[in-house]
Amino acid sequence: MPQAELRAALAKIDDAVAAARARAGDAITYHRGCAQCCVAGLSVLPVEAALIAATVREQALALPSATTPGMCAFLEERGDCAIYPLRPVLCRTHGLALKTEPDPARAGGLTVLGDDVEVCSLNYTTRAPAPAEILDATRILMLLVTVDRRYRARVDLPDDGSRVELAALAAELRAR
Repeated sequence: MPQAELRAALAKIDDAVAAARARAGDAITYHRGCAQCCVAGLSVLPVEAALIAATVREQALALPSATTPGMCAFLEERGDCAIYPLRPVLCRTHGLALKTEPDPARAGGLTVLGDDVEVCSLNYTTRAPAPAEILDATRILMLLVTVDRRYRARVDLPDDGSRVELAALAAELRAR
């Protein structure tokens, strides 16, 4: 079952995120209700969308009835995420120090430190991340893409790297 495989991958990612966050201490300023990065236009891999959709339907989770222009379709009025336990990997890792492949087009809103390490501009304002605080975003993405490819093969989706817009997913879930 792809959901079980994704949940296992998310558990590994969450462990790595929790360890990096604990090592970073007060250099990470994220707190519940901080929604600076919860913007419109976010997308997920189909396996992430399938887990979100299945869980929202199975558990009859309440979704925001309306969205704030420019914000994520799953963001509640007070700044909480309606699908927080199901949030995409992008959201789970945002704000932490991430080592990535160089991509000048991707740096919007992020502070690029040396050695292709990116952080949210709200974090690490008084010091640079220590090596033990830096997550390897490529390894995390490789794990996620592997699970997504297996899911695509099982449900006969093309392995073309396509993504699902969160706004479209939320609209579909609200319509049911």
